[in-house]
Amino acid sequence: MTDYFAEKVVGFVAISSAVPTNGNSFISCLPFPQSLLMPLMLNLFGTKPPQKVIEQTLCNDLTSGQTSEIVKRFTPEAKLLYTTKVNYTNLEIKNLYIKLTNDTGFPVQLQDKMIKNLTAQKVVTLDSGHLPMISKPKELSEFLNGFINE
Repeated sequence: MTDYFAEKVVGFVAISSAVPTNGNSFISCLPFPQSLLMPLMLNLFGTKPPQKVIEQTLCNDLTSGQTSEIVKRFTPEAKLLYTTKVNYTNLEIKNLYIKLTNDTGFPVQLQDKMIKNLTAQKVVTLDSGHLPMISKPKELSEFLNGFINE
């Protein structure tokens, strides 16, 4: 994290997030063989997964209407989001990791590894798929408001 952000950031929340170790990229967080295959897949197909993958990994706990909207509005992300190595030090700011127990796209075992990478000060668990802001907005907002108010 640059000095600019070091003075501005007062807290950090990760929601079923990849947290690479210092000097590594998102891809480094993936288990073998995904970590080897992902760069090839990105080069061949870009960052927009097939509809079936979006439905299974991002929308597994959403209604059919919500799933249709996600699929319709899905926008590919920049490849650099996955491949750029990040350099940071753990700042002395409070942080929270929200672990999602029903996230088929980012399983609990992988989230546990990310919690260690973050050296999370606090971990809360939410029974949700990958998009709790859609499937469990009230519960998610309670966690976020609690974090802000601490």
